Amino acid sequence: MQNQESYENSGRGAEAGNRRAGSILKERDSWWTVLVIDPIAVRLTYWFADNTSITPNIVSAVSLAFTLLSSYLFYRGFLWQGALIYEVSFLFDCIDGKLARLQNRQSAVGYLFDRLFDKFRLFLNTLALGYHARSLLLPFIFVFLYLWQEGEGIRDLYLKKGSSEAEASGTFRERLRRSFARRRLVVFPNLVEADTLVFFVGPLIKRIEIGFILGIAVVTLNILKLIFYSLERRGKSG
Repeated sequence: MQNQESYENSGRGAEAGNRRAGSILKERDSWWTVLVIDPIAVRLTYWFADNTSITPNIVSAVSLAFTLLSSYLFYRGFLWQGALIYEVSFLFDCIDGKLARLQNRQSAVGYLFDRLFDKFRLFLNTLALGYHARSLLLPFIFVFLYLWQEGEGIRDLYLKKGSSEAEASGTFRERLRRSFARRRLVVFPNLVEADTLVFFVGPLIKRIEIGFILGIAVVTLNILKLIFYSLERRGKSG
């Protein structure tokens, strides 16, 4: 009986822990974030909340410091070290949002600064890798397409909100979306995966150009997907 009670109590504790974690997680997120970063970020978020007085702004500042360090390492040619530090920067970037949701400190200003930090990390690390590779062609193409996808994504979100037509639940696309959503995953690799290929995988294997090419491919596929969905939605509304 005691073993059964212990098992039930541990089960309730695990369920409460899952609910607690779910309160700070996005409904859906990128593959790299959900599968690799979140298991670490969630634990650190609660550790910071329970054992320190650290605020989301301080976490953002730490992320920024690691961004400066990773770009410096890329600039000096310490590629695998820069790749690891870049991921530490991204880890703290994920923690600051989770900590803000946990502490109910979300704000429009905080969101704006988070977006600015993201762009700063993108531009600085891209320039550093381009300088080390002695070529800015692939970095320029990557940043151009990256910003284009962000613009298309915002536009697509606006069109979805303004559309009263929902996709039929029985379609293959909707079934696939629901299947991924149950695992908190978006269907397609997204900007985070492009970042990971360019700033982590490429430098880690010391093939910067391969990282940029793969990142450009991911972003291009997403742009084509968003354009296709937009045209499809217009066709249905017309």
